[in-house]
Amino acid sequence: QFSPSPQRFDWSNRVEMADCWVREGYRGSGLADDLLRRAAQHAREDGCADLTLTVGTENQRALGYFESRGFEPQGYGMVVPLAAVSLGGEAGVADGPQFRRVRSDEDTMCWFVDECWLPFWRDMGEAAGEAHLSPTLDREELVDSLVDAYDTPDRRCWVALDEADDATRPLEETDAVCAGWINAGREPTDPFLASQDRLFIGNLYTDPDYRGTGLTDRLVERARQYAREEGCDEFSLGVEDGNDRAMAYYDKLGFERFEQRMAVPVDSLAL
Repeated sequence: QFSPSPQRFDWSNRVEMADCWVREGYRGSGLADDLLRRAAQHAREDGCADLTLTVGTENQRALGYFESRGFEPQGYGMVVPLAAVSLGGEAGVADGPQFRRVRSDEDTMCWFVDECWLPFWRDMGEAAGEAHLSPTLDREELVDSLVDAYDTPDRRCWVALDEADDATRPLEETDAVCAGWINAGREPTDPFLASQDRLFIGNLYTDPDYRGTGLTDRLVERARQYAREEGCDEFSLGVEDGNDRAMAYYDKLGFERFEQRMAVPVDSLAL
């Protein structure tokens, strides 16, 4: 299906291949290549530069096939049972930055975009070695879209504030340092497939000055409390290929890779 890049990111439009399957008796016949050519034609017709897909990490046959056709890793889906999350002893300590929930109103979201969201994505771009944010980013459109995205009953966002002058004032009126933030929501389930109730961690960020202080563990612990409130059994998240710092942290917590996102420029398909 056609997947346009959000206005805020400097990414190309793409066609996402949701499913690709060849019956066993037809494997090796060239049918898979024919299906891939059709997807590439669809991408060109829609003006898309890339084809993307997601493959289970245990499906070695499929991974080998797509790698042979030029697909490269973009990122990974990771999962861990809540009970298996290994957090440091600092996770339960209340000293240091205090947590505040981000409400989905325009004034709060304007503050959140400037103090939390933009620093996170700039840092992500540096970690991945490429800019993520669009040079023509429309801040007003971004604020509006985040207000809508966060205005759901099963999604939460918390910020960690340090040196706050008054913890009772609205976020946008508080003089403080944003030390980090996390958002999480219930992962949609497929009604036709058996699946675990999972809480998906959408973004997790700790300012460089606060890394190594235990704050990241505290943010994850806050999300774990919320997961239990929602009746979830597992955490899931996505991490970009090349973000070695984040990958090492999630490995330490006990997360395991269960799917791999892959992409290839349409004109680079090896068919």
